[in-house]
Amino acid sequence: MNESVNRRDALRKLAGVSAAATLGAVAGAGAARGDDYNFANASDGVQVAGGWLTSPRGNKHMPVVTVTRDGDLARIKLVVKHPQGRKHHVEELRLYDANRQLLSTVTLHPEQSRPEATFVLQVPAGTPLLAVGGCNLHGLWFTEFKA
Repeated sequence: MNESVNRRDALRKLAGVSAAATLGAVAGAGAARGDDYNFANASDGVQVAGGWLTSPRGNKHMPVVTVTRDGDLARIKLVVKHPQGRKHHVEELRLYDANRQLLSTVTLHPEQSRPEATFVLQVPAGTPLLAVGGCNLHGLWFTEFKA
């Protein structure tokens, strides 16, 4: 399901909603409400898929993925090019399989960590995975890739 997001409507709907409630709402609300909490213009090409956000053009919230392999072991590095501060930060990075089953996660400190992590998984080459970054203000953003 693809939906474009209107920045003005998103800002109006966000007024009065706490950052914690925002992340929870996006994570649990599904596609019907996921676009309520995004700060992007329709021209950015932002799409909602099952409550998570992505963009074919990229976005500072989307994890950048680097995969190096040693046989069935995949070393997967995720980096989110996003500022880290007390009021606005990436809270966690996660890896999911193609069925959205959680494989691994890391929680980040808002001011004492960078939004990056490396995961080592035993998966065959070409396995489709999802990298997810969770921003405390703008919700969950994903990048699809093959390990």
